Amino acid sequence: MHRIVFVIFIFLSLQVAAQSAEKGERVKRGLRERMLSSDSTLKKIKAFKDSVEKIQLSNTGVDRIQENINRNMNYMVELQKEQQQKKRTSAIINIAIGTVLFAVLIVGLQRRRKKG
Repeated sequence: MHRIVFVIFIFLSLQVAAQSAEKGERVKRGLRERMLSSDSTLKKIKAFKDSVEKIQLSNTGVDRIQENINRNMNYMVELQKEQQQKKRTSAIINIAIGTVLFAVLIVGLQRRRKKG
């Protein structure tokens, strides 16, 4: 007799403790709605969204900085190439002037020898 009562009691306690899936979903949905309606939860969610936006803005800021650095480096390389080109042309002009003056010197020295 005690065994039968014990088995019935265990069987009933399992049935009472078990929840249906629909009821569990309703409880979860109600809990989620209550959590979302809470002011502190809304503040936390808004703070999280703001922090994510700040991170995204800072990433775009980093991208802009990197773009500026690349543009400045390209400009510096271009300026260096222009300066090298100017140095090269000025060196060629100086060599040409030097050879012309050297030729004039040689011609002048040869005329002097012929007279003397």
